Amino acid sequence: MKRSGRSVRRLLSVTFLAAVMVTGCGSDGSNGMVGPAGPEGPAGSAGVTGPAGPAGPAGAMGAQGLPGADGSTLDPATFTITTPHGDMTLQTLAEIQPGLGTVMIEYGIRMNNAWQAVHATPPNWDMANYQVKEAREIQEVGEFTRPGRAAALVSFEDTFLVPLQDDTTVASPSVAAFEADYDAALGGCNACHAASSDGSFSSYGFVKVIRPTGSHYQNIDWAGGL
Repeated sequence: MKRSGRSVRRLLSVTFLAAVMVTGCGSDGSNGMVGPAGPEGPAGSAGVTGPAGPAGPAGAMGAQGLPGADGSTLDPATFTITTPHGDMTLQTLAEIQPGLGTVMIEYGIRMNNAWQAVHATPPNWDMANYQVKEAREIQEVGEFTRPGRAAALVSFEDTFLVPLQDDTTVASPSVAAFEADYDAALGGCNACHAASSDGSFSSYGFVKVIRPTGSHYQNIDWAGGL
């Protein structure tokens, strides 16, 4: 079918516009204008932080100090420890630990206190029990600081102090039973003194303990109570 000139021109115009749109060329053959860039898309959201990992294993205990070059232990006279009160050698620390002379002072006070408590009106058995218990505990200090005397001290405790403390805790305590075991303990003390010696004394038999004749403390109501 033959097209008219107008129809042909219209067809050519449409074809030309389509070509321009496809190729981006202007009517003079130059490049057409590029359209503006589209807006930037929104930023992605931050990823979720994963859970914390498990705790690491505990650190190992520090190593023990090395022995001397010859395999011996550290020299207590030269090995120094820093304290809030100044530097001290192991030898100094050992020398200031209470020996049996110091221990026996408290020992004697506790034994006296126990006697006073039992002879109060009425007898204060709880106080007596407490005093004998404390005597046994201070003896443990002597066992530790004077290991050469430890066996004798343990034997004395088992033989004399355990029965004495038992006298204070029975259902119906007896003053007479306590006095009998107390006298036995005094005899054990004096026998131990007589058999003991050191570089200064061939025997400590000059230290003789007896039943108390008075209290060390004038400000204690030995009967107790509130």
